[in-house]
Amino acid sequence: SRACARTYRLPSGALTSAVRKGGLTIATEAGSERLRQAIRKNITEEDMFAGVRAAYEAGWKRVKVYFIAGLPGETVEDLDAIIDLCKKLSYTGKAIMGQPGSISASVSWFVPKPHTPMQWSAMQSESYFEQTKHYLRDRAQRTAVNVKFHWTDRSALEGVLCRGDRRIAGVIEAAWRNGARMDAWNEHFHYEYWQRAFEQTGIDPAFYAQREF
Repeated sequence: SRACARTYRLPSGALTSAVRKGGLTIATEAGSERLRQAIRKNITEEDMFAGVRAAYEAGWKRVKVYFIAGLPGETVEDLDAIIDLCKKLSYTGKAIMGQPGSISASVSWFVPKPHTPMQWSAMQSESYFEQTKHYLRDRAQRTAVNVKFHWTDRSALEGVLCRGDRRIAGVIEAAWRNGARMDAWNEHFHYEYWQRAFEQTGIDPAFYAQREF
């Protein structure tokens, strides 16, 4: 469009200043270099520091970092690395803005999805995910890091549906008869419908989600 053409003719500095300053998003997946190498995530801390520094210098105020917890081989040290990395990224803004930058750590849960390199790996239990939530929240206290989490029960259900066989069809029908509708919407998701469906059909969710194939 003409508007786009006019925008691209602006000098680079003017273009940057004309854009509303929002936030930078980094999908690092794991906090530790060891675990990133294990999942073939080729991004280093130096890459992230350089990107965040450039964003702060350009006037951006917020940084969002995506992580996955519960990956195969994960240790407490890997969980610590999530918060430690976010704190380092936050401190990068101090020399530029005079205060630590705002870091939002978004943590989802590992689900062994079909046709992915880790499709045969076991998924962690809901209790593990809940313990991880409390641990990371405690570690993030009194820092500029705000940690948010994906719903643990949804991830647990996703793991069953991803790796289930034909017997899961009965669970899906039972959940529907129990009232499950439009589960992707928060206001419509009722995990108890699915729990009851597993009981009615005699299916153990852990058999599908938490077992190494």
